[in-house]
Amino acid sequence: FGGCGGPGSLWAGLAFDQPMDVRCLRFLQARSLSANGTSVAGGAGGGGSSRLPQEGFALEVWDGHQWDFIQNFPDVPDDQWFTWTNNTSLHMWRVVNDSPIQRAWAVFELTFMSDPECQRPIEGRKPLSSDEPLRMASQTVKAFDGQTDTAWLSACSPCANSGAYIGQMFDAAKVPRCVDVTLASDPQYRPTSLRLEYWAN
Repeated sequence: FGGCGGPGSLWAGLAFDQPMDVRCLRFLQARSLSANGTSVAGGAGGGGSSRLPQEGFALEVWDGHQWDFIQNFPDVPDDQWFTWTNNTSLHMWRVVNDSPIQRAWAVFELTFMSDPECQRPIEGRKPLSSDEPLRMASQTVKAFDGQTDTAWLSACSPCANSGAYIGQMFDAAKVPRCVDVTLASDPQYRPTSLRLEYWAN
């Protein structure tokens, strides 16, 4: 470890064939390492062994272009299994109006994509929105029918900041790499900014 750089210069991980919902991580960090590469529990670094870093580590996920920070683990115990569980489920994603809307919010089409080039829609999805159930069944689906001449109109009119949302529920954990949304050309029927959220249970 003596020839390595500063924080972030060392890392280890796994690459999956498709997006995965990681719910648990187990990590075993030895206190020291002997000359033959075996761990030495409680070693002080002498007698041919070298002391390992004690600063902890950070968990990151690759988004297709860069590493996104998830969580820091500053105090990882030595010579015992460290277990982290992720209580976040990535089954539901939505876009929220991140600014007020003068009238109702009109969304003509909304698609969550599995690739950063926005070419592959995520399958196995069910519409969801801020509408009550009966209206959701008849109106929310208009944003997912593949028709640009139909639109979902929010129940709120006007809409306060974060007053409406529309999204999808998937049959398995998914991580969208792109969101394709078609809004109204009339500024009275669209927010000036959107916010992407997922459900954490």
